Amino acid sequence: MYFPTGTDLKKRRETLGLSQKQVVARLAGRGLRIRQPYLSKIEGEKAEPAYRLVRELVAVLDEAESAQEPETLEGYYHPRPSTAAPQDGVADVIRKIRRNGFSQLPVFEKGKNVGRITDAMVLAAERKYGPQGVRSKTVAQIMGPPYPVLSALAPKSEAELMVERIGAVLVEKEGKLVGIVTREDLLA
Repeated sequence: MYFPTGTDLKKRRETLGLSQKQVVARLAGRGLRIRQPYLSKIEGEKAEPAYRLVRELVAVLDEAESAQEPETLEGYYHPRPSTAAPQDGVADVIRKIRRNGFSQLPVFEKGKNVGRITDAMVLAAERKYGPQGVRSKTVAQIMGPPYPVLSALAPKSEAELMVERIGAVLVEKEGKLVGIVTREDLLA
């Protein structure tokens, strides 16, 4: 069985955003009365707590962890993302990608998410049609399937899984597109 050190307990408590005072109060609610200076000594590894106390400390931290609301996409997405239309020329999209430093764009037609175009798709089309040939194509001719759409209130962890596989996720609020989340947006 894993027995956490005082340093482990402190790190976990701080990660959860709990103060020592809050932990002491939660322990009291479980029938275990200790004072904050003693918890400080435990975390500083200057005291050897009883097994029961460590078990209760871990239980308090476990409860706090399971009670936390999952972090949502609010604050992670780029508002009002640039988009392309199926009838846009690939040459125009290449300019937009270069000018804005994008690597991908969602494709919308009449307000509907119909596809995506990425720099990798443009490069693949360039290999197939040649540099001039690809510039004469429309987005519809080389675009891929649309990005998935998540609510702005969706857990960040859900978006991370999708972005890892696909490269981006569109974000909506009340049925309206409000942003896009890419790998760079999710970096800590």
